[in-house]
Amino acid sequence: SFTNDSDVTEYIPYIDICYKIVPVPVCNETEEYFEKTVDVTSSTLLVEGDTQGYTNESLTVGKDVDGNVYRTVIKFDVSSILETNNGQYSVNDAWIKLNYLKPSDSSDESSVTSRTFSVYKVTIEWDEDTVSWDDIKDNYDSSSPIGEGVVSEDQVGGTAVWINIADTVIDWAENGVTDNYGFVLIDDDESTSSR
Repeated sequence: SFTNDSDVTEYIPYIDICYKIVPVPVCNETEEYFEKTVDVTSSTLLVEGDTQGYTNESLTVGKDVDGNVYRTVIKFDVSSILETNNGQYSVNDAWIKLNYLKPSDSSDESSVTSRTFSVYKVTIEWDEDTVSWDDIKDNYDSSSPIGEGVVSEDQVGGTAVWINIADTVIDWAENGVTDNYGFVLIDDDESTSSR
């Protein structure tokens, strides 16, 4: 599980972007990179078979010991990467940061395994209060994940999981933010219990 507790703002998901401003025409004697965080604007936990999603304080991916399969959809307002006052952003790197809590069912610690999950672009508009598993299951770009996260079996709760999405944010900075419907996080093996 990952935290989404809005009362503890340092733990909610965000994108961390490393960028520099390049004036147009490109002529900048001192190019420095800056850091910008983009907070999550929408996030929902999806459960296979349920007709609604859940805006819980925790988000998860994968299959639990009871056979429930989870995915998470998240959205960030990245339009701020284009507000540059006659310049453009040159993005060096970009990461989604999640705060790992613990396995959803930690009663049997011996069953905890390392897990890998992928991040895909969602291809439709969605609302965190009404989106369901069926809304998203066929409406993401399954052919090309934009990032990958790994939670090791010995990962301690309260530690960060970083997912590199630099290529996507670089593309948005260079070509404009189009079709930003957020991302869906999907365990790479939804057939095996991940906790």
